[in-house]
Amino acid sequence: AVAVVAMVAAQSTLRAAVLASEARAGAAAVQAMVDDGSLPAGYIPILMPAYDRPEYLAQVLKALERADGMQSTVLIVSQDGDNARVAAMLDAVTAFRVVRLSHWRPYLGGLPRLFLSHSDFATADNVRWLLRFAFESLRARNAIVLESDIRPSTDFYRFFQWMAAEIEGNATLRERVWTVNGYNMRSRRGADPYTLSPFGFTVWGWLCPGSTWPDIRDGWTWFHNWDIQVEAARRASGRASLTPALSRMRNIGMQGINFDVRSAADAAKWEAVWTSEVGVPYWGKAPVVTEQWARA
Repeated sequence: AVAVVAMVAAQSTLRAAVLASEARAGAAAVQAMVDDGSLPAGYIPILMPAYDRPEYLAQVLKALERADGMQSTVLIVSQDGDNARVAAMLDAVTAFRVVRLSHWRPYLGGLPRLFLSHSDFATADNVRWLLRFAFESLRARNAIVLESDIRPSTDFYRFFQWMAAEIEGNATLRERVWTVNGYNMRSRRGADPYTLSPFGFTVWGWLCPGSTWPDIRDGWTWFHNWDIQVEAARRASGRASLTPALSRMRNIGMQGINFDVRSAADAAKWEAVWTSEVGVPYWGKAPVVTEQWARA
């Protein structure tokens, strides 16, 4: 046991040094884009944790190619492990900017699974690292988290960009909003693109305002479901996550750590979530927030 603890400590120290080096290199690459004018100041980085599911990643990248506003941002991918297909897909993208940062998984790759039968340790570490990179290395004011099995709508970036500006410019929203969800299971054709409701935190594609990051960071979990911990921190804060009536995300990852949909009937329920595949004019529009804050 002592030898195992020593190995984990040594690996953690080395990995921390590697990650710090990656953060410096990634930040320099992004800053170069800003300096040469190809990436506008005030962009919102899109953060994507990735591991080993290229079949889903391919669909997400195709959706990003069609998304409005991708020329105004950069996709930051933190790749756990060395899956060659995942790396090749990301390196082949030319339609928008991608910065891929790769490293090995924490805790000797899988040690916690010897003690925890069901653990989100690697994903939790990866998402936290991406958020730290965005807010502490890039000094971003806001960040979008988009997992590699969540297919975004055509207008998702403009939607989050619009809501980030609204929150920054509205004292009531700054005080009350925890995050902005991109997903709504009940979204159907005809849903109003400007209406949002106070709700709990939803993990499938979301906007993290910079003002919320310190509270999320301080309440992070190292081994368990990080999204459940973020929701617990939201409740403790007294704030609400805003969920759009019109979903900007569709979950396509039918198999994963916490998801296992096998039947066509169950899969059809997830496919029924309506997302817009046409542009939505946001500027000059104000969000319509239903008054249900106390129930969130």
